[in-house]
Amino acid sequence: MKLLHRPLLRRPRPDERVAVPTACTVHARCDRHSEAKVRALCVIAFAGSGARMRSLHVVEPGEPGDPGDSVTVLLRVTFAMDGPDTVALERLVTELSREPGVRDLHWRIHAAGDPLAEQ
Repeated sequence: MKLLHRPLLRRPRPDERVAVPTACTVHARCDRHSEAKVRALCVIAFAGSGARMRSLHVVEPGEPGDPGDSVTVLLRVTFAMDGPDTVALERLVTELSREPGVRDLHWRIHAAGDPLAEQ
């Protein structure tokens, strides 16, 4: 039996897809007493991933019609859309939606030309 010769320098091409960083904003309006837990869930969600948390703010109520006991937790994070970080975002949204103190929850994935994506 004769084996085919394979040169050692010839290796398969690496995956040529480059993960493009994508910006995402998460808003969670919650009760003041559950604000610390919401912030902790946001930090823990992306702790072991390759995502970069750009900011985590708590916005006090100031809009007309807002009850005085609610605050808004604003999270801005940058991650690769095709990577495991999207799973972390899905888990975060699921956990926050199950939290009884969260009254309103929405998120937005920013397009490349969006001004919030470059901030």
